[in-house]
Formats: sequence, structure tokens, C-alpha cells
Amino acid sequence: MRGAARALAYLTLAGAGGMVLSGGCMADLPEALVCPPEAVYPGDNCVPALEDVQPGCFDLSQMACLTGPRTSCTCIADECPAPEEPCFPEGDCPLEVTEAAGGDATCVHLAPKDIGGGLPSEFLCLCGCAGCASVCDGRGPVLGAYNDGQVGLAGIAFDVGSYMPSSGRLGVYMRERGLSASLLIVMIGEPDAYEVASYYFISSPIGTAFTSQIFYDDPFLGTSEYRWSKAEDRPRLVLILPAENASSLMEIDCVVPFVVTD
Repeated sequence: MRGAARALAYLTLAGAGGMVLSGGCMADLPEALVCPPEAVYPGDNCVPALEDVQPGCFDLSQMACLTGPRTSCTCIADECPAPEEPCFPEGDCPLEVTEAAGGDATCVHLAPKDIGGGLPSEFLCLCGCAGCASVCDGRGPVLGAYNDGQVGLAGIAFDVGSYMPSSGRLGVYMRERGLSASLLIVMIGEPDAYEVASYYFISSPIGTAFTSQIFYDDPFLGTSEYRWSKAEDRPRLVLILPAENASSLMEIDCVVPFVVTD
């Protein structure tokens, strides 16, 4: 909560200054901190990109309404450096996580190497670095694809296994924008024998503003957060996979898994 608390304190200080300081002094106040920040690229009309789509990954021109001007979708290693003052420092959780799971939640801060399985961005239907989804900074990889159920699309894998305790309950915080016709899937087991433990629909308002979602339980679908009591049953991967017979065009600012221990 320290990151959220810092932002709140900053805003409160600025508001208090407006009450007791003259207009001239107010002009000297630094700009209020916003965490997480707004989108680096404000976004544009994506309707043309979603017309007459073909099965498979979208191309650069279709993703440009969310990425902004680019010459290639190929990932650049230093595209999203970790900010000096992250919104959620090590051990911190977004406010939405605390509200959903209580103060016992521990957030996992993934490293860029934990995302994407080392596969090229274009193979994952991404424009930009998969690893950018490890930082809540207003810029992330854009997922663009039409899944007709016939074309084999690779999911974006988040390797969480090494962060998981021997028992607990798993939730996921996600900040994204655009058209999110995708699934978030929790996988258990070993490579080449993974099993689906839980899944959620990524459903949020369509638009250019980032929205935050918590995947912890879903009464509508009758599902609850994944729980495990033995180390061998701990979650291994979280996948984002485009839903069948639908188009996905969304920017994934960040994904933050969290664990609640009993």
C-alpha cells in the first residue's frame, strides 16, 4: 500500500496547500503525482483496425491506434525501463488488491524475463516487449489477434511458479485498455503437462483509458480463486489467451499476481 499511500499523501498535501497558500505560492507547487500514470500514448480510433480482420495476429498498422507511431512491432530491450519511483515498490499492492483480498495479500513483482517465455513478440501477437507488462507505467505491449478457433495462437505466459509459496490463494491484478476479448488462465503442473486450474474472462469497458481489474473470484461464473495446500499444486503459469471467435486489441500496462496465505 505504500505506493498508493504516497500518491494519496501527495495529493492531500497539494490540496491542503491550496487552502492556506496564496495563488502565487500555489503556482510553485509541483504537479500532483498520479500512480499508475495515464497512457503514454493517448490512443486513437481503432474501428478501422477491427474491420475485415483475418485469423491470426494483427499487423503493425492495426495496432498503431494503441501503440502510437512505430516502425516495427519488434521488441526493443530497453523499451520499458523500471521507473526510479515505481507505483508499487517491492511488497506493495495496488489499492484494488487490498480492497478485494484484504491486508493479508502479498503482491508478486514479476521481472521482464518472467513474461513471454523468451518467444519473439510477433509470435505472441504482441507489438512491443512482453516484459513491459511487468511495470505499471502507462505503457505496455499491445495484444492484437483474431482467434477463429482454427489458428493456433500462443498465449502470453507469465511464469509465476518460483514466486509461489507451498500453500495459498492466487489472485491477479491487471491494468489494460482497448478491446479485451481474452481469457486469463491459471495453469498448474509441469511443462508439457500443464492443467487449467482456474480461468476468468477479461471483460472491461472498451476505450482508450486504462482500467484495473482484479481476478480473484467470479460469482457470476461460479468460480473462486485458485487455492492450493501442497507445494506440488502451486500455480506455475498465468496465461492471457485471445478468446475464440473474437478479436482482441488491448494494451496490457501491467499484470501483478498476488497471494493470500491462510
